[in-house]
Amino acid sequence: MRKTAWLSAALLLSLLLTACANREAAGSATLPAPNVSAVMAQIQADSSPAASEPAASEPEQADALDYADMTADDLLAHFQDPLNPTLEEYMWLLDTYRYVGITDELELEDSITEEAFSKLWEQDANFPDTEQAIPQLIVSDAPQVRGEAVRLMGGLTGLSAGEISLAKQLIASEKEPYVINRAVIALANEGCTDPAIGRFLLDMAKNDRAVIRQNAAYALGNSWSENLDGALVAVITLMGDSDGAVRTAACANVGYLHDAAAVAPLSAILKDPAQSDLHGDCAASLITLWYDYPFHEHTSEAAYRATLDYWKTTPRTEQIPSWLSLTGLAYKADDSFGAWKARAAYYSAEEIDAVMRDILLDPNADYLARVEAIDVILAQGGPDALRALGSDVAAMTDEGARQVQQTYADDLANLG
Repeated sequence: MRKTAWLSAALLLSLLLTACANREAAGSATLPAPNVSAVMAQIQADSSPAASEPAASEPEQADALDYADMTADDLLAHFQDPLNPTLEEYMWLLDTYRYVGITDELELEDSITEEAFSKLWEQDANFPDTEQAIPQLIVSDAPQVRGEAVRLMGGLTGLSAGEISLAKQLIASEKEPYVINRAVIALANEGCTDPAIGRFLLDMAKNDRAVIRQNAAYALGNSWSENLDGALVAVITLMGDSDGAVRTAACANVGYLHDAAAVAPLSAILKDPAQSDLHGDCAASLITLWYDYPFHEHTSEAAYRATLDYWKTTPRTEQIPSWLSLTGLAYKADDSFGAWKARAAYYSAEEIDAVMRDILLDPNADYLARVEAIDVILAQGGPDALRALGSDVAAMTDEGARQVQQTYADDLANLG
């Protein structure tokens, strides 16, 4: 279009110059003087960027679709070669997320856009580099599209410096809960990367939306946030949140901060039968503090004692101890366990074996806890410890004995 404008203007200018020549030949009284400045202004207007077509790299906005009556195949028909979408086509399809509803849990509803992407993935389509799309998508007027831009950030090595910069600009002014939630998830491992991101994650632990607080608990309660000032206090606070899913996330993840200050609040919940739904998660965090599978790096005698105290709680019930509280000890990383054991003077396989036997033989304990106790005895004490249970297991006569005996027989058979 720009080339056409210049050609038209050149032709017009030529005609004017001819008119000037004719005027000189005919005499100044017979022809009016041409307005050359007006012509040049028109030339500049016709050739300006505003009058030209958009550059090829600019995405086409999907803002005029009868989306509700379309199918995934209708969307894919927009592509010249669906197996090799161009950057513009890729961003156009992403932009169709603007038509998709957002649930109360701040997720996008099922959509033909997602279906279209699934079809492309199933056909191993060759997608363009997403990093080229993010800067344009993240400033979209549609929160669904901005959220998708955030979701595209990161990879195996985390967020790039450019993505961190874009994310910081976004969180400085973003108000839409859906986009904020996506940002909390995307920045979960970046709390110590930049002070602004750290403050953002801490602030989101106080957000009005429960799902955002839940994801903040995951973000703050991980080893990447160990050195973030305020992370531990924030996660411990979330352990008492009004929302059950938030409490669960906080209790299950506070152990990854590897701070013994978490032992007391975890123990307080384990001592409260009314909070038995959190016992498995709290015990898991305690075990992370003192056992730290599969790395076997961190130690905490206080956490070890609190865990055993919980397992020794009587009378046992279907809820206490939670069978999930035992799963963390059902595995051992042989390559790192020896060095850890040398530093963890408090650890005693015999002490653990004794309390596991009590749970296994207690008819009041939950069936799943009794079965899990067998796995813990095998993992911590080895095949000999498992075989030593034989006579006690065989003598069991309670209502759940048969199931426990069958599991024990199966584990013995697996030893070969």
